Amino acid sequence: MSAQPLIEEARVKFTGLSAESFEEKEIGTKVTFTIAGTVSGHSQSQQSHEGMRRVQTIKVDRVLTGVDHAIDDVEEEQPSLYDTPSESEPDDETPSNVSDFTGPTFSSDD
Repeated sequence: MSAQPLIEEARVKFTGLSAESFEEKEIGTKVTFTIAGTVSGHSQSQQSHEGMRRVQTIKVDRVLTGVDHAIDDVEEEQPSLYDTPSESEPDDETPSNVSDFTGPTFSSDD
């Protein structure tokens, strides 16, 4: 068996789901999307007739319908649940509608 040449290009495999939601289409309908993603891995496997097949895995970051150059626009990041506010407010202020708590009173205390 002769050695097959290494294929220089890599196939692309997408992982993850889009954060965006789209109108559901009928099965068999052709659709076009513009996708922004981050390369998250590389792999290769020996093919019987093609030589080595290389694959790069892309984690989906953003999806737009159709061919849309706005995919390159920087999207303002949404804060995560773990982000802290940039301006800290003092926590020692008592709101005006809260009175001092004096504790419970019991009838046996009379």
